[in-house]
Amino acid sequence: FTDYKHFHIIYQIYCSKIHQMVSRKCEQYLAELSRHNYVTPKSYLELLSIFSSLIGQKKQELHSARQRMKTGLDKEDTVVAEETRVAVQAEEAKATEKARVAQAIADDAQKDLDEALPALDAALNSLKSLKKNDVVEVHTSYFLLTSFQTDSIAKVSKACTSICQWVRAMHVYHFVARAVEPKRQALQEAQEDLDVTQRILDDAKEKLAAVEEAHGGSDTGCCCVWQLIGGLADEKVRWRETVQQLEYMVNNVAGDVLLAAGYVAYLGPFTGEYRSAMAEEWLRGFKELAVPHTERPNLISTLGDKVKIRSWQIAGLPKDSLSVENGVITQYSQRWPLFIDPQGQANKWIKNMVIIIQNYYTKNIFFYLR
Repeated sequence: FTDYKHFHIIYQIYCSKIHQMVSRKCEQYLAELSRHNYVTPKSYLELLSIFSSLIGQKKQELHSARQRMKTGLDKEDTVVAEETRVAVQAEEAKATEKARVAQAIADDAQKDLDEALPALDAALNSLKSLKKNDVVEVHTSYFLLTSFQTDSIAKVSKACTSICQWVRAMHVYHFVARAVEPKRQALQEAQEDLDVTQRILDDAKEKLAAVEEAHGGSDTGCCCVWQLIGGLADEKVRWRETVQQLEYMVNNVAGDVLLAAGYVAYLGPFTGEYRSAMAEEWLRGFKELAVPHTERPNLISTLGDKVKIRSWQIAGLPKDSLSVENGVITQYSQRWPLFIDPQGQANKWIKNMVIIIQNYYTKNIFFYLR
């Protein structure tokens, strides 16, 4: 309700309607089950009091839950941005190191080639002056001869000098090429690895640019969280649904709390069937008067705490919904509840809860005394 006066009028009307509905249901209850239940002005006052106290409490809980979720998303925003920066820096370091290794391999191979290529070029140039008739058979075993040198051969034959230069150069080039070839392969592999790393680095930089753009160019800005955590698709959907659900509950909390307050103030003495019937009748009235409420509100979903309910069940409270409703009514009732307990289940539950509470306080007392 945006109009407080309108809300106040509807609230007064419907609290009166709830009181009247329960009064009529008490007559039916007596006729069908021969059980007396009395609706008094005290019940009406309790309804008003419970609703007034719970509406503020429930709104605060929902607002806090919504704020925690938004705060968590904001932190996730910052974490994702920082992780993206760290990833980019890591990829840059990898790329730099791989580029250094590739350059070292290339420099080493080029050094060997620089030593061999001048001799090979000189030999090739000398072959240009060689004629076919000047070619004679030269065996590799000549390399063992100290006289098989360019200077020595030049004294005997100019044609053989060119052949000697070429053979010597090819001999040197053979061993250099054999040593350089593995380095060439290593260089090719290193270059391919570097290319892959560079592509990864480029992708990471694009993501970082998107993060910084979403931040408005600063580290403190907070923009669209969903863009920043786009890689976490499943979590993104879950968080978005949670935020939407909290917004939905905040906007419709009034009807849910009014229904729960009516449960606590009036429906404790009734059986599960009667409780459900009256809750359905109240919901129809909500729709007629446009009282905002969630799709299927009930006492447990509105006021129940899952952790607390679980502790009750461990202490002996039966797990059926009627018993859980009785536990919630006991928690929020402003009057002393009277249990009709032929099987002793409520008696067992209350005794165990007292023991649990006593142990809790005893441990705390001893802790602080130490």
